[in-house]
Amino acid sequence: MSAWVRELFDRHYAEVVRHVHYLTGDRALAEDIAQETFVRMYLTCPSPPEHPPSWLRRVAARLAYNELRAGRRRERREAAYAAAASPAEREWEPASDLREALERLDPRDRTLLLLRAEGWAYREIADVVGVDAASVGTLLARARRRLAARLNGVTAEVNPKGGGAS
Repeated sequence: MSAWVRELFDRHYAEVVRHVHYLTGDRALAEDIAQETFVRMYLTCPSPPEHPPSWLRRVAARLAYNELRAGRRRERREAAYAAAASPAEREWEPASDLREALERLDPRDRTLLLLRAEGWAYREIADVVGVDAASVGTLLARARRRLAARLNGVTAEVNPKGGGAS
């Protein structure tokens, strides 16, 4: 590590943590973001920034806001899913049945469903699964139908091509 980065870290780390803690209200998250801020400095700055404290606060604040936005998006998705669930679905909690049904899916379907449930974008899922981003929605819909069939105890497979009977 560059000596100047180490010196700035020693001098400003506590200040950056306090600033991010104030923004997020989470001390552990503030420490993680402060560390990420100094890593960014190390990776992107060939020499010390002109005003290191300002640079550090600005980068740390952006990282903190990005994290807070991601948390809000995650909360909205979870709330929307809970609101969309029928009363029967809200009462149904056998996670072992869901795990078992997921394990019985083929690996691509399972990966699609789990990544989407974690909030990944279609393009990111496409990169992981190795398909075109435009086909992710269709593949997810099919995977959801196969999972629902497994959860409902239906043994008949949904036609993988999505077409009707020949």
